[in-house]
Amino acid sequence: MAREMDSLTGLLKEDWLKQGLDDELNRAERFGRDLGILMLEPLIPEELVRDLSYPVLKKLGNVSKEVTRIVDVGVRLKNRLLWLLPETSQDGVEVARSKIAEKFSEQEFVDSSTGESFNGRFRSAYFVFPSQTNERDKILERLAAELEETGPSGAAEGEAEEKAQA
Repeated sequence: MAREMDSLTGLLKEDWLKQGLDDELNRAERFGRDLGILMLEPLIPEELVRDLSYPVLKKLGNVSKEVTRIVDVGVRLKNRLLWLLPETSQDGVEVARSKIAEKFSEQEFVDSSTGESFNGRFRSAYFVFPSQTNERDKILERLAAELEETGPSGAAEGEAEEKAQA
């Protein structure tokens, strides 16, 4: 299976998921291990999305690579990132999300034309397969729907420790 990298984030391209996600789900099932699946979407002020979406997504990719383990697999899905976390329980996924949120919140982004700035924040959603859900059908669509219902994550946010359950 080709492992083409996304040039912006340094993570795998979305095409990898066609076979890669099934392979990881099969491996988790076969060995009786959990697979954490974490989706992140950076939050950018509406008026700055046009100019800063690429730099923010790039930084979120870099920060999440720094925090995750070598066995974890990151994939860019348009304006979102997906992390497959082998042998990772619900607590482990929450720890990873929290570490990414803390480090990302330290990043400041400045619009060069207006001088307006903001710190990194994101929305997140996750499933742990198979302990939390063993339904494979449309798992990415269900994660995306869950993501739409969550609030922002950041070290200064009260929601950073609260997580919507699948």
